[in-house]
Amino acid sequence: MRKSQVIEINKNFDSGIVVNPDSLEYALEIGENWFDELIFLTRALLIDHSFEEGNKRTAAAIICLYFNIKKVEFSKNEVLRIIIEIILENISNKNELRNKLLETTKGKVDFMGKIPELKISDNINTIIKKYRDLFQALLEYEQTKKLRVLKE
Repeated sequence: MRKSQVIEINKNFDSGIVVNPDSLEYALEIGENWFDELIFLTRALLIDHSFEEGNKRTAAAIICLYFNIKKVEFSKNEVLRIIIEIILENISNKNELRNKLLETTKGKVDFMGKIPELKISDNINTIIKKYRDLFQALLEYEQTKKLRVLKE
C-alpha cells in the first residue's frame, strides 16, 4: 500500500491531514508480508494517530480491505471490538496486535505475499460502501462510548 492510498481512505472519513508522517511511512516500509503491513498500519493509526481525525475508521477500512482482498473471513463486530481494545489498552506490541487481528478472523490465514497496489485502489470504494455500518458504529462510539452490535 502507498501512503497516498492510506490518505485516500482517510479522506472518506475526514480531511486526510497527516499529523504523524514518520509512523505512517515506517508502517508502510517495515512489513515483510501483507499481514505484517496490516499490523504496523493498525498501530500507526490507532496508537500513533497518523491522521488529524478518522484514525479508527481508517484502520477499520484497511483491515476490511486487506481481509477482503486476501479472502479472509472475519467478523465486523470483532473488528469493532479489537479497535476499541487496542486503543483503550494502548497495545503497541507487534505480537499482541497480531493476536488481536487474528481474533477477528474465522479460519486459516495465509500470511505470505504482499497485496498489489492496483487491487487496493480497485477495492477501496467497495469496502467503504460494504462496511459503512462498521464505520458508523466507530463514529457513534467516539460520541457515546457505547458499542452496538452489528449485523454480520
